[in-house]
Amino acid sequence: MEYQGQNLKEISVIITAHDRTKYLNQAINSVINQTINKSRYEVIVIKNFKSKEIDELIEREGFINIDANQNSKIGEDLYLGLINSHSDIICFLDDDDVFNETKLENVLKVFSRDPSLSLYVNARAYANEDLTKIYHKAIGYDIESELYINDNQSDLLLLPILVNMSSICIKKKVLTDFLNILNKINFSQDDFMLFVTLCNQGKIYRDSKRLTIYRMHESSSQANAAGDLEKFLSDKRKILELHITTYSYFKDMFKNCRSALLKVAIEFFITDVKINLAFSTYNNKYNLSLDEIMKYHTFLMKSFLSLITRRKTERKKIFKFFLWYEIKFFIILLIKIPGLKILIKLWNRREYNLKKAFLDH
Repeated sequence: MEYQGQNLKEISVIITAHDRTKYLNQAINSVINQTINKSRYEVIVIKNFKSKEIDELIEREGFINIDANQNSKIGEDLYLGLINSHSDIICFLDDDDVFNETKLENVLKVFSRDPSLSLYVNARAYANEDLTKIYHKAIGYDIESELYINDNQSDLLLLPILVNMSSICIKKKVLTDFLNILNKINFSQDDFMLFVTLCNQGKIYRDSKRLTIYRMHESSSQANAAGDLEKFLSDKRKILELHITTYSYFKDMFKNCRSALLKVAIEFFITDVKINLAFSTYNNKYNLSLDEIMKYHTFLMKSFLSLITRRKTERKKIFKFFLWYEIKFFIILLIKIPGLKILIKLWNRREYNLKKAFLDH
């Protein structure tokens, strides 16, 4: 991948927006208000719409404004951003999220401290739609401390905390040989960044600083609880089915990679999505085989036993992660037993109520 022009920067921020203008101004301004000098970074905005206010802001700040096709895939938008970038480090920001003002300063410090690093992921804070309430504590699947992850199968249980596009910064050279794959995807772009890094057997650093603010709102990419429980489960099924399709594509595309962790991770993610689909439909209509379920459990146990030995300060958190997966495993294994469907319904109701409470407050 060659640089376009001679004005090299230390870091590039790629902001993507598709059919949504509502939050983009705040995303752009969060990058404008960084603590480092603006001469050190560039901003590339890729959107599939025109907006006089936003276009004037981009022009005034000297940022790069790229018009995407109306029906472009997210992978195509990211590809356009990458080939028009002028730095070795790429950070991503979704239009509905915002950066903490020290984000880029911190990212540059981390990459300077460890030049061998391939992928950087920071923790995230959570906010309501208008950003008036921001929660800086872990919600759900998270760990408070920093992590270094290499190509080790025992780190499997840690991978889900690494997937959030607005928290990711990556070395551009890691992506060079995979642009043809990126150009074809329309979902799970954060998983793609993780899998590419694993395929390259690159080093991953997860920063405990909450330098991205993740906005919770009704039109977010996750299933939301704005409607009733059935609408919530229907939205969740659609998202999970997209994950199945995308992960199956990744499994084929990355089949020649040497990474032991990557091969296990994709298999584990696919089975986990199928289990979640079984929960949302109250049956095993996605044909989870006993072999898939038992392999899933084997991966789970090996990772758990290794992590509680190596990461003693986080044993309680890791045990909670393990228990979350283990309960689902046993329920699906025994799903035909009378009464277990009631347990699944209670599980779904609890998840729905938690998300609804967050949206309401």
